Amino acid sequence: MGIIKVLTLTLIITAARSFLWLPDPAASESRETLAVNEYKLRAAYLYNFSKFIRWPDRAFTSEDEPFVIGVVGKDAFLEISAVLESGKIGTHEISVRYYSKIDEIKGCHLLYLHQKKTDFWQPLIRTLKNSNIVTVGEAD
Repeated sequence: MGIIKVLTLTLIITAARSFLWLPDPAASESRETLAVNEYKLRAAYLYNFSKFIRWPDRAFTSEDEPFVIGVVGKDAFLEISAVLESGKIGTHEISVRYYSKIDEIKGCHLLYLHQKKTDFWQPLIRTLKNSNIVTVGEAD
């Protein structure tokens, strides 16, 4: 089931990028500026995707517990956290956490994998198999 979630969300992100993210080849913006805009698009996608998931009551211990978005990939973390830290999902403020190792991942509701190496995904999916973490990612 975890692989199906990842593959489905990968297709959705790919479709959204190809439909919404069409940079003008003649544009004078630098590659760095385009990368930042791409992260903002990803952050907006994660936020909107999270709003439309019906989170069960047991997903939170209290009304003021933060909604935790975990990020694997340091460059993505900096940009995504800058965009999302002031937002809310329902009554829950968003908290963005960076994870560098698979065994550190716990306590998040949604996990964004900015790790294009698919050999990283299999051990991660095995580890998260029985968790209640929604995984979102992309791959080449």
